[in-house]
Amino acid sequence: MMQHSGTPDRFWHRAAQHAVFFWNRTVISSATGMTPFESMFGRKPSVSHVRTFGCDAFCHVPKEQRSTFDAKMEPCIYLGHDAVQNSAMVYVLRTNKVIATRDVQCQEGSF
Repeated sequence: MMQHSGTPDRFWHRAAQHAVFFWNRTVISSATGMTPFESMFGRKPSVSHVRTFGCDAFCHVPKEQRSTFDAKMEPCIYLGHDAVQNSAMVYVLRTNKVIATRDVQCQEGSF
């Protein structure tokens, strides 16, 4: 995943978290006929919110953090999904920080 997306090596733990998150929601056990998520929580998992690791993304800048003529979206890199906060984890290119946000538009074909 990291070679395909071209993300820096410092995000290897995010790539591993993303792989485990996706694995737990997609791989069905032959013994139980369920995914690990389904056996733990008792309901079918949804992967509609999961995007391609390392793809280009744009996150919304809150009104309080921008002036009148500033951009409403800023470029970032999608680093996976945070199950605790139920939000996307993105690396903001301008500030060089990883943030959790729900207002993300991903361009899955662009890296």
